[in-house]
This record gives sequence, structure tokens and C-alpha cells, in this order.
Amino acid sequence: MRILFAAAALLAATTPVHADPITLVATVVASLLSSLPIAVTAPIIASIGITAAAQAIGAALVIGGLAAASFLFSPTRSGVAIDPGQLKETFEGEESAEINAVGRVRLGGVKIFGNTNEEDRFRLIGQCKGPIDLVEETYLGGQEVVLEPATGEVMSPPYRTSGGDSFIIVNTKIGDGTETAWTDLISFFPQLWTAAHRVRGIAQALAHYISPGFTNPLFVKFYQSGAPNLEQVLRAQLVYDPRTETTVWSDNGILCALHVMLTWPDFTIDDFDLDFIRAEADRADLPQLTEAGTMEPRSRCWGVWTSETPRQDVMDQLLRSIGAEIVPRPDDTLGIALIDDDRVAEVTIPLRHIIDLKWRSGPESVERPNLCRVKYYSPERVYEMSEIDLTGIAWARSEEEIARVGEKPIDIDLPFCPSASQAQRIARRLFETARADAGIAITNMVGLAVWGTRAVAFELPDDLGTPVTAIAPPRVRDADGEVEIPFVVWPSLPPWNPSVDEAAAPAVLPQLASADPLDPPDAPGAATVVTNGDGTFIRVAIGPFAPLSTRAEVAYRTMLASGHPATAWRPLILWLPPGIGFNQITMAYAEDDLTGILSEFRDRVFNAADERGSQWSATSVATPAVNDAQTNPPTIFASYDDVVTTSLVVTAPAQQRVAYIEMTGTGVGSIIPATIPCKPLEQFSYQVTTAPSGPAHQECWTAQAFTTNGTGSTIAQDCVDIPGG
Repeated sequence: MRILFAAAALLAATTPVHADPITLVATVVASLLSSLPIAVTAPIIASIGITAAAQAIGAALVIGGLAAASFLFSPTRSGVAIDPGQLKETFEGEESAEINAVGRVRLGGVKIFGNTNEEDRFRLIGQCKGPIDLVEETYLGGQEVVLEPATGEVMSPPYRTSGGDSFIIVNTKIGDGTETAWTDLISFFPQLWTAAHRVRGIAQALAHYISPGFTNPLFVKFYQSGAPNLEQVLRAQLVYDPRTETTVWSDNGILCALHVMLTWPDFTIDDFDLDFIRAEADRADLPQLTEAGTMEPRSRCWGVWTSETPRQDVMDQLLRSIGAEIVPRPDDTLGIALIDDDRVAEVTIPLRHIIDLKWRSGPESVERPNLCRVKYYSPERVYEMSEIDLTGIAWARSEEEIARVGEKPIDIDLPFCPSASQAQRIARRLFETARADAGIAITNMVGLAVWGTRAVAFELPDDLGTPVTAIAPPRVRDADGEVEIPFVVWPSLPPWNPSVDEAAAPAVLPQLASADPLDPPDAPGAATVVTNGDGTFIRVAIGPFAPLSTRAEVAYRTMLASGHPATAWRPLILWLPPGIGFNQITMAYAEDDLTGILSEFRDRVFNAADERGSQWSATSVATPAVNDAQTNPPTIFASYDDVVTTSLVVTAPAQQRVAYIEMTGTGVGSIIPATIPCKPLEQFSYQVTTAPSGPAHQECWTAQAFTTNGTGSTIAQDCVDIPGG
């Protein structure tokens, strides 16, 4: 019975209390198993098709009914509203609530420590309870920046100058409990920060703001409004997946709901029907077609909340956002079930057991909502709650009622829903439920058999049919031998058609720090892996860039098979061969072996002042590989100074796939390397002693370009005439 009291304490506030749980259990036991004669009990149970009626005495069934009612009778939220956008800010306080997050979120956090050392500033930010999975993106002052993975240096303008100086360093920890004290804080603040300051179990970021000097114009550019706020997009807390029996990152709605409940001391994994949850998690992953023509999982969950938010409010808003409910399961366990638009009755109450039926044909028109407004946790709008424009969507408004009584809006807020498509599918059902017929069925004691069910059909007289309803927990009238069952008639909804039922997601909000005059460049092109004596590199085709731009930034990240990033964005180095202007750049590279690894690439440009950049380009997706097609030959130019020296200039071919050049001739193996690792159009200059001696003759050199696996170009050659000596 432990789960009865734990779950009742959690969920009781989500719906009106209809009866004391202990009394309910006792009533079920007494009424179903004791009060009725054995000869009567079995036929009644059989007549209404309930083979598991005895399970209604389980505490989990009582809790399932309480949980279900919160959704059926409250289509909009109640209690404390969760606004995840508020937690993008950096805030401070002597006592701050614990921040929790699931799915993908954008967070600032609590300033745990802040201080200055001479002109430099440090800020340690606690983001949320760990462990988290990954930091995907970093923002400073609202503008996305790319970090060097090894050092945390910001590689993006304006915080990294064209001279190669970085003035902000950001490093992070995932909060897995193995954290040690930040060495920078110990070094710069030995009296304030010691090895004992480990900040364990909290995902955190340390920002080091390096001053260029108070008299340097860059100081005003960087810090005139103070240190720029740090925000990061995180793949948040890891969740348990009973399908694989592993703890991993997932935004599966069912798994996130299970995770949240397991973080509370009231529940253990044994309190849940894991076979049922496995099946529902699979249903949550099923792809759904969206208005944009893409496919996405049916139920995802992203969200953030503080420990000060009442548990019932967290669970209420999370379950509503993912389109699910808590349900009772056999053996005193709980399940988490997705709510389908088309519900099937679990129990049918025959007409002969219905004593009275109080039916209301929907709320009065002056009260009935006739206009649906829905907000969701929108990544398109910088991870804020954003309203979807439902103009032209027929299900979202009743024009006839609006003309008659005016607009009566219902606001449906889904703070754990990251998808406009998912939000609208859920909102339609909640909107129609709020408008539906409702009532109270009064039955004899057979009505107790509906305990623990969610969908009940009532047989009505004449030709009124047998409507399927969603019920709240029954109320028992012991003295009268009657059971009251509050219900809402389940709306009859046609299959979802995204082409007509779904509005487009809000437009992506551009970064505020971007410049209007600079259009985004084209997405990067072909990605090639090259290995030579200097290492293994990824090379990406870029450009040409617009004349107004004077700097560019190119970034890449690797991807998981699931389509989620495997790494944060990383910088690539622009390759500027001799004699090539910025606007003629065609390649960027990084030392990284991405052979066979799904990867994304993007770029953007900046103006001369390095203050404002374009938006990022579209993202290109590639699985890089070695390209062993033959390249053009290198060029080689030899010139003799008529004294003792020949100068050689060797230029690699322009193809991105070129890996190295092999040389022959005088001085090769000593002054000139026999094998020269190279990049496209890279030039190499050598001076070889060719003093006149003996009869006049020619000195010749050859150069041949090769790809990674040894495909050679044709051979280039040049010679000089050496006079006799």
C-alpha cells in the first residue's frame, strides 16, 4: 500500500478530491467482495465485461483515476505556471532553487561565484542538476559563438580578433558527481576558492572574461554593458530507458515522465509496470507527418523547472505537454500512457445498472470556449514560450459561436512540448474536451467496477447509443448503495491531417546581434578526408564570400544516427593560399578524422569591424570520405641565378583531395623533402646549390601530386641549364 500514500500526496492537488483513498479501498473491498452475495457478484462482473475488477482495490488504481481526471476536467493548466524562458537569464541569490531539465533546453543559470582578478573577470554558473549529456551551442550576449574544444577559447568574432586573440574562455562540466575544483579559480583566487569547492552533481560553466586593457577600444566593444550573459543549449538530464536497461539522453515523452517521477523519493522503479512503459515509449517514437512535410516522433519532451515548483504542477504540465496520463496497472503498479484521439471503452455500464443520468450538453455558450490559443516551448523562438498562429485552422475556432457571443478563448500552455506539430495535435483534443458534453451517471454498486479505468461507455436508452466517456474517480454513496461517476463525453475527432489541421511553426527568430547588410553565405560544399604526413584532416569546400564581408567563420559537428548532434560545434580553419584574396577562399579544414561519420557544416561572414555577422548559412550534411580521383599535376618553376643557386617554387594543385607531393632531383632528400604534405595551391620554395662544374648540363626536378591512398597525378618537370666550369 506504500504507493497509495506516496502517489496520493503527489497527485491529490491535481483534481478535486472525491473520496478518501482509504475509504475507497475499504468500500471496494466491502462492496464488491463482501456485501454482494457470491452468487450475484460473479454474474455482475461478467455482465459488464470486467475480468480484472478485483484489481480495483489496488492503490494504484485509485491513483490512476486521480491522475486521469486532472486532464479530463482541466484542459488548461492550474497551479503554478512553468515558464522555461525565464531560466535563460543568469541570476544570483544566497539561496536558489535547484534547476531541473529534460530534453533539449537553453539555460543561463545561477551565478555560484563571480569575482575579478585585476582586469579579468570570472563567473561560475550552475546550470541545472546533472549529469547532463552534452553542451550543443553557446551564446554570449545573445549571439552564438563557437568554442575551441581543447581550451574553451571563443573562436568567433568579435571576441576573437583577426590577430588570433581570444578574450573569453568558456569551459563546462556535465555534473556527474566526479567534479574537482576549478584550477583557474584556485589559481586566481586562492583565498576564496580551494580544492574543497568541487560543486559536484551540477552541470556548470566557467566563463573567463579577459580584459584587453581599460584603454583598449576593444574593452568598450566587449564590456560596455558588463560581461555578456552566457547561455548554452544543453542536452539535459539522462533518463532511464527500460527498453535497453540503460541510462541515456532521450527526449522521448514517456521516458522523460518516468524520469521525473523517479527523481522523487516517493517512487522507485518497482512502482512502475515497465513492460507497459516500454510499449508506450515505442509508441512515442513512432514518426508523425508534419505540416512542413517532415517526420518527427509522436511525443517529445523538453523543459526546465525549479525545485520550488509544486510536484503536482510539474507533472500536470509535463503530462499535458506530451499528451499522456498516469494509469493504474496490475500488481499495484503504475503506467504512463499516451492519450489517443480515438479512445476505446475499457468498461461498458449497461442501462439496467444506471439509476439516473445528469447530462449537460456542453458548457453554456457564454462559457464554452470557441477559440483555441496554444503556446509551446519553441526552439524557433529562442527557447521561449511562443504562440502558434492558428489563423485559418478550422478546428481552432467556432465561427458560428463567435458571431453569436463573441470570442471566448481557451489558452493551452504546453511548457514541455518542443514541437508546433505535437502542440497542435494535443491542443485540438483538449479544446474539444473543454467544449464537450458532460454529466454524472448514478449507478448501483456495480459502478465501483470502473475504478482504475480511464474510458467508460454508458448504455443509453432508446437510440441514443453508447457514448465513450472519460471519467473522474467515482463518489460512493454508502447509505444509498449508489455510485456517482462524473464524466465528459469523449470528442469524436477525425484523423489528423497536417495539411489542413496544422499551422506552420513560428518563423525562426534571427540573432539580435546579426547585421542586416550581410546575407548568409552559401552552405559549405563537399567534405573530404585527407591523410598525409601532417595528420588526418577534414577539408570542406566554401565560398566565394560576398564583397562586403572581410571575415568568415566555418563550423562543423558530428551527428548520431538518431539525427541528434554527437558533439558541439567546432571551428574549422580558413585556408588562404598565397595570392588569393579573402573573397576567393574556397576551403576550410580541421585536423579531425571524420571518415564515415555523419557530420554537419555551416558558415557565416562578418563585416570589417568584426561587430556584426550574418546569420549562419543553411546547414550541409555529409558523410566525409577519402576521394582518390586523380588530381591535376603540381606546378614547378626552377630559376638559376647564373652563379651557384637554383630557386625552386612548387605549387600544389587546386583540388581539395590533394594530400602530398613527391619530388626528385638535385637536393631532394636533403634540402628538399622527398615527400611534402600539402594543401590545395600551397606553395613551397627551396634553394639548391648548383655551382658550375664540369661540362655544361641540365639540372632537372620533378613533382607529382598524390591523394591519400596514392593515386598520382601526371608528373611535372622543370630544368635549368648549368654552364660548364
